[in-house]
Amino acid sequence: MANNDIPAADTRSGKTLEEKTGNMMPAMALEWQDAFDSLKDAVFLLNPEFRILRCNRAATEMFRKKDGEILGRHCWEVVHGTKEPILECPTTRMRKSGKRAVSEIHSGNRWLEVTADPVLDGKGEICGVVHIVSDITERRLLDRTLRMIGECNRSLVRARNETELLDAICHIAVEQGGYRMAWVGFAEADDAKTVRPIAKAGFESAYLETVNVTWSDTERGRGPMGTSIRTGQCVVVRNISADPLFAPWREAAMQRGYNSCIALPLLEDGKAFGSLMAYSNEPDAFDTAEVDLLTQLASDLAYGLKSLRIRFAHEEAEAVIRKSEQRHRVLFNCAYQFMAFLSTSGILLVVNNAPLAAGG
Repeated sequence: MANNDIPAADTRSGKTLEEKTGNMMPAMALEWQDAFDSLKDAVFLLNPEFRILRCNRAATEMFRKKDGEILGRHCWEVVHGTKEPILECPTTRMRKSGKRAVSEIHSGNRWLEVTADPVLDGKGEICGVVHIVSDITERRLLDRTLRMIGECNRSLVRARNETELLDAICHIAVEQGGYRMAWVGFAEADDAKTVRPIAKAGFESAYLETVNVTWSDTERGRGPMGTSIRTGQCVVVRNISADPLFAPWREAAMQRGYNSCIALPLLEDGKAFGSLMAYSNEPDAFDTAEVDLLTQLASDLAYGLKSLRIRFAHEEAEAVIRKSEQRHRVLFNCAYQFMAFLSTSGILLVVNNAPLAAGG
């Protein structure tokens, strides 16, 4: 019998092939759904209009919606909560190119990798879409952490003075960390216990000219910056619009888009001499991982400042010694009497100019 000659019936069971495969379909469908639901990424099957026909369990869990709240809706309604495709939408790019499109999108407090793969019919036309959404927040945070620590270490090595180092750390917090603004304040030893802004980066718009922060136990010293210096502890304001201790600066902060912030003390021998402060445009932006990362950044900054100060102290001491040596050499050479230094074995090491002046 030829390979393509399929019998119409199984003579032993008396069932046709259609009957046998028909009986298998429910089990096959169940196996397919189990495999579909075992995937950790959210998977949607879309029609050509990008409406969701099916989804797996991960999709309902990731977006906290039941099947009935997902099926029939456009993918962007579920994934992004919008009424139309967002600018970075991969489905829009896939429709134009007819090929896979991938985007990394910041959605709320998560980073999502969104993939759109076309399903083509026999004519090569798009008849559906496989839409996969992966939560890559942890990966992005790890990448960001490594970038920030790497840039911080490079700044510690390259900085020639305190101002250069402080400016670099503030820029790292904004450009690599994604914060809206960052600044460093030093605690003054005056009667008012003033906090003096030293460096800043990001969208500040004269904010520091209005803050008037102290580290005393007064109203303007009980905010995050003053408290972190006074106590030597990290202070997090999760919601600037609601935190009563942030009241003196709330209006100015909200006008500039600051919704949460953190202050981290700069410590030397267990005592705070200043604080690093960062602001986010999102409320409750500082979770445990974020606090740990910024604590490390502040610790590195304090260490770098201490190292610079020690280096400068050594350089100043060396300069004083060199100046003293030069002064003593002038006196040595100007003496009228013959003077010389001998080694312990009696070898002449150095003499002054007296013999030359005497013509000897």
